[in-house]
Amino acid sequence: MYVCDLKEGHDQYERWLEWEGTQCHTGNMPPSWKFCSPIFAWAVGGEGEMFPEHVGFPIGEQGKAAYFMMEMHYDNPNFREGVVDSSGVRFFYTDKLREHDAGTIVFGHNVSPLHIIPPVQRWQSSGYCDPQCTSQNLPAEGVKIFQGLLHSHLLGDNLILRHGRNGQELPPIMKDMHYDFDYQNTRILKEEVTILPGDSLVMDCGYNASQRTSATYGGFGTNEEMCLTFLSYYPRTDLFLCTSHPELDTILGGLGLGLEISADNRDKVNKMLNYKIEMNWEAENKILEKVKSGNLSSEPSPLIMSHILKAINITAPQKYFNRSLYSVLQDRAIWMDEGVTSSLQKAVLEGKHTSACHLHGQDLLLGKGGAITAPDLQPLQESLPEVTFMHSVVLDQQGSYVLLWTPRKEDVVFEVQVGTTGYVGLGFSPTGGMKGADIILGWVDTSGEVFLHDRHAEGNSAPMLDQSQDVKLLGGYQNDTHTVLRFSRPWDTCDGEQDYVLSDDTVRVIWSYSNRDPTSETNLHYHDRRGTKSLFLQSPQFEMPEMGPDVKTWEFLSPNVSLPNDFDTLYWCKIYKMPPTPTKHHIIGFVPVVEEENAEHVHHILFYECHAPDSDTLFEQHLEEQGAQCHTPNMPSSFNHCQSVLIAWAIGGQGEMYPEHAGFPIGEQHGGATYFMMETHYDNPNLRQGVVDSSGIKIFYTEKLRQHDAGILMIGHQVSFTHIIPPRQESFLTGTFCDGSCTGQTLPKEGIRVFQGILHSHLLGTSLLVRQVRAGQELPMLLKDLKYDFNYQSTRVFKEEVTLLPGDTLITECYYNSSQRTKPTSGGLSTKEEMCLAFFSYYPRTSFFSCLSEPKFDGIIAAVGVTDVAHDRMGKITIEQPEENMTERKERDMTQELKETKFSDFYHTLKITAPEEYQNLTMHDILYNEATWQDPMVADSFQRLATSGIHNVFCSTNGQNAGVEMSKQVPYPSYKSRRHRPDRCSQLGGGSSVFIPN
Repeated sequence: MYVCDLKEGHDQYERWLEWEGTQCHTGNMPPSWKFCSPIFAWAVGGEGEMFPEHVGFPIGEQGKAAYFMMEMHYDNPNFREGVVDSSGVRFFYTDKLREHDAGTIVFGHNVSPLHIIPPVQRWQSSGYCDPQCTSQNLPAEGVKIFQGLLHSHLLGDNLILRHGRNGQELPPIMKDMHYDFDYQNTRILKEEVTILPGDSLVMDCGYNASQRTSATYGGFGTNEEMCLTFLSYYPRTDLFLCTSHPELDTILGGLGLGLEISADNRDKVNKMLNYKIEMNWEAENKILEKVKSGNLSSEPSPLIMSHILKAINITAPQKYFNRSLYSVLQDRAIWMDEGVTSSLQKAVLEGKHTSACHLHGQDLLLGKGGAITAPDLQPLQESLPEVTFMHSVVLDQQGSYVLLWTPRKEDVVFEVQVGTTGYVGLGFSPTGGMKGADIILGWVDTSGEVFLHDRHAEGNSAPMLDQSQDVKLLGGYQNDTHTVLRFSRPWDTCDGEQDYVLSDDTVRVIWSYSNRDPTSETNLHYHDRRGTKSLFLQSPQFEMPEMGPDVKTWEFLSPNVSLPNDFDTLYWCKIYKMPPTPTKHHIIGFVPVVEEENAEHVHHILFYECHAPDSDTLFEQHLEEQGAQCHTPNMPSSFNHCQSVLIAWAIGGQGEMYPEHAGFPIGEQHGGATYFMMETHYDNPNLRQGVVDSSGIKIFYTEKLRQHDAGILMIGHQVSFTHIIPPRQESFLTGTFCDGSCTGQTLPKEGIRVFQGILHSHLLGTSLLVRQVRAGQELPMLLKDLKYDFNYQSTRVFKEEVTLLPGDTLITECYYNSSQRTKPTSGGLSTKEEMCLAFFSYYPRTSFFSCLSEPKFDGIIAAVGVTDVAHDRMGKITIEQPEENMTERKERDMTQELKETKFSDFYHTLKITAPEEYQNLTMHDILYNEATWQDPMVADSFQRLATSGIHNVFCSTNGQNAGVEMSKQVPYPSYKSRRHRPDRCSQLGGGSSVFIPN
């Protein structure tokens, strides 16, 4: 039921009283009727409403409610003939006035065709009330809500009206987690709820479209959908509707299909979606004349709001050219792609919405209240003591699962805040899957009792209770939307059979939750959502600080690099120049800028300083070029002067912010570099076509100089074909080192202070560590990760800075699992090849930037029984090309052909000359013959070669505007191992599964 009000005078409605009415929301409905705003709402299953004794809805001329419009929603799914109806509503009213005039406000999702629910999905739609709307239109003391009605159609499963204030989630105003379309009854609130100016309202509607085979859209039909709440409140104001719907561009982008439409078409459609309701007296009078003459057609016609989408014509990509958006959305094939549904779900919940804020009696411009996004609300906490946790992370894309933790000496305290009223699971897995995982499962039942179990998984089935319960419940509660559990757990429970040892290594965290509690402690429902995320539980997490006005940003992005679809690895190099800075500046941090659609392809980015005589002449000419494939003849030889790493980022990393006393200088005149090269490693294992990328890095820099100039030191194994990992090895060790003679010549007498580091290998890497040796004695390990995750390569910020002195030796050890490979793996650039590197940030800055090693080549050929080969060169692969003139470079940019680079191909060029039995074969023929590796002694020989004998060490410094590399042959270092203190479990006589390499 609507109350009708025109600023020209509501008596204009008098002339329509004798008319039987018309089909709503069509051309036959008089324009003045669109100025009727809701006052009561009833739906199927409702029994009626009686208002509390202190409120009433005003009627009559003085109450601006003399005329009303009744909107009836009829449903005839079986198309029965001859149905005639005279149903309606009976009002009870009195002249004994109540204390307060009441009103009705509608919150939720605009009834719009952009309300899209994919088929075969459990889906969430949300509508937002912009806090600016409540701020401008509610009285200072706010309004009091005393009852409400939640409303959706057939797919509605759970409905919640959330309430936020000053960024904090408040208890929900209304909810129904088991919504029944056939029982829509008004809820009288136990306690009135105050909505203040500036409050946020979020209407969340969960839908179950699992039985639908095509998309469902917002609309008036029962088979279409709505997401609304009708709230009764006092004192009455002019505000009657505050809603939103996703913008058209949010939908187009959220589908992830690259859909484009023309500007003219966008304007046309937006006018249809965001139309103005204004009084048109000419149209009003024409309808009245037709009614009086009997010439107005009363034949109803279907009103399908989604047909508006047929007016949206797709112009790109070619696959969908000249099709309507409606046609694309009706294509069942697109909804079979989980990437499309997950992308759209994220877009409609996190992307831009068009808001609507409507007042009684005013011209309305539907959908033009402004662009908004979901309010950022801190989760509601009710009954746990306030605790400041050191770390927090959102584990899912929807923001429904928040994990907080604080590491302590003997244990770690966790808190999970999960958007469910069912059970919650948190686990630690050796692989990221269920098998072998240590799982903590908890829930809060309807009586408020909190349950917490220590469990383990033997496979993809319900986790089993541990014999030893090693988690301690610290508290928990459940409200209308969330379950919160707080508990502690020892780092090592000494339950080696059923628990997982937590440490400062990478931990593969698995999570899940269900929308229902278990029916018993042993009968679990299958979870509704699950996922995995790798974390460092003991190391500080990346946090973006607030930047002052002195901080500037510089983005360097790949120039629309097209990935090949005939091989899987591409390294792309591009030259950049520092922004103009008349005075010295410090780089103080960076974050990756990775295009979301290409996140799976951007493996790592290295940003190098370029040092060369007359750098302007050498590098300026390359700034406007697109770049070149690295380490190939297409790469200009001048790029080889860019070897000193400034920034190292890899997949999983969130960025770095340097300590307040250190920054990286930029500008040659200030001890840094003026020109830089970005090397981007792209990975395309599935050979996807049409991948074009513009990812890169955003740098933060300032003229407020830090106390120390910082630098980066790269150590590890030379990226080379000499790095050989035999096949079928569960734990093969590659050892590499930076010897004391190198650090003795390059480091200052007082040494350098290392404040952070990052370890790097490829797919086979399982454990990586860096040892520090001084005067033959091993010191505490510099950096380690015994549970290395290729997909989580994040910088470790040291709790305490570590000093490196002249003469210190650094040993990098990388353990690999090649048990699933039948042929050896070579060092190289490809993800399927391997690396063993570490990057350390330190101060004060020196010219020392790299210290790498590799075994002597004659040991490699001897390990497979070869005594002599004919070859052209030994050592590193380098491609020296003369500098071209500008015309030649432009031609090269236009025509350069991308080629796969495999360092192991070098072995094709080595022809065996002895022994005689191998003559006319190449080293590649021997190394990559599976028969070679049938003899376990061959793998043993390579293991000894990697961790003993004579190695080539390359010690690199930046000279006067140029790089200088010194190489020498050095025996693998021997040292006295550091004694490891027995762990707690050993002292208790229990079993610990901690692996510490000796």
